[in-house]
Amino acid sequence: MGGGVASTARRPKSASEEGVAGLRLTIGQAARQAANRLREARPIRSAATAEAPSPSSDGHATSAVGATRETHDVDESGARAGAPSPRTRGARTQASQRLTPLMAVQLAAPHTWPAAIMPIMLAIAFAIAGGHTVATPLALAVLGIGVLLQSAANTLNDYYDCVKETDDEDACVDPTDAVLVYNNVDPRAALRLAMGMVVAAFVLGAYVIFHAGLIPLGLGVVGAAFVVAYSAGRTPLSYLPLGEVVSGVVMGGIMPFAAYQALTLDLNGAVWLWCLPSMLLIGLIMLVNNTSDIERDTRAQRSTLAILLGRSRAVLLYRLVTMGSLALVCAIVAAWFPGGTVMLPFMVLAAIPLLQAMMRNPLTAERRLQSMPQVLNANILIGAFYAVAVLVHASGLTVTAL
Repeated sequence: MGGGVASTARRPKSASEEGVAGLRLTIGQAARQAANRLREARPIRSAATAEAPSPSSDGHATSAVGATRETHDVDESGARAGAPSPRTRGARTQASQRLTPLMAVQLAAPHTWPAAIMPIMLAIAFAIAGGHTVATPLALAVLGIGVLLQSAANTLNDYYDCVKETDDEDACVDPTDAVLVYNNVDPRAALRLAMGMVVAAFVLGAYVIFHAGLIPLGLGVVGAAFVVAYSAGRTPLSYLPLGEVVSGVVMGGIMPFAAYQALTLDLNGAVWLWCLPSMLLIGLIMLVNNTSDIERDTRAQRSTLAILLGRSRAVLLYRLVTMGSLALVCAIVAAWFPGGTVMLPFMVLAAIPLLQAMMRNPLTAERRLQSMPQVLNANILIGAFYAVAVLVHASGLTVTAL
């Protein structure tokens, strides 16, 4: 019995063991108390964070909740006003807008279509003056190809400017010059639109090839290649001092030459000479555009002709080309289409007010909204009178033959 009791009896703790046990109890209690304080403080700290004022850009305190409400109010009011949300350089919004039909038309830039229409109208006039019968469906198909390629070039230019972040709301005076940026549109939609335009142009080209053979196809491929090369690639043509020459030769030379061949089945080298005013006038559009955008293109590290010349010399070149194209029309009509010289005084008189405004234009960024319509109107006015003069000459030949 005594042995059993002795085996179950507890041995008294020593002083050192009691001290260690007390220390453990003290540490455990302190840890539990700290954890309880932390749990109690978390809701208070979260509420304080939600209501804590944060310094705004003007140095005043603005709560996070208030800032969110203000941002929502601004976005909501902007949406109510219909104001587009611009995409700034280096920052892209998460949600892109859908490309609408109106945006597609703005990307196609119909105000630039005279650069495609007038040279082809000249080709039609040259064909009629040469005694050829022009089939209306074929002429419309050729016009459609020119407009589609011009629209594709405009759309691709906007696409690459957006992708390369050349466009932003500070650099563009006119929102329609940066449709993708101002409307927050996914640039891939613009790329698909441009490729669709090129495909549609080649579909119309198939009809032209059926009637005129493969020569228009070869010329069309060359033109389409320049359309893409103007904006695409590591060093696009628009970044070089070649934009004026390339656009003038392609739109003002190759396109009307191809149109003339398709309408007449004749490769007449004189067409290139007759198209010189058209080449100058279309190159003039690019010169005006690049001179107005000197500051913007410099930031984009472009080396356009206007940047190389400087604004003063670029403006001088612009004035010389404007007057030179008008004088060249008069010379060509007098030499090859003398029956149309009766239209030349009317052309000069109609052009005087426009020419006066163009001669006074400094081609600055602030005057861009006036500069582009002026040069486009010059293309329309001079090109239309040129075509009419050729047709008047053709009608005179017809009357004499009768």
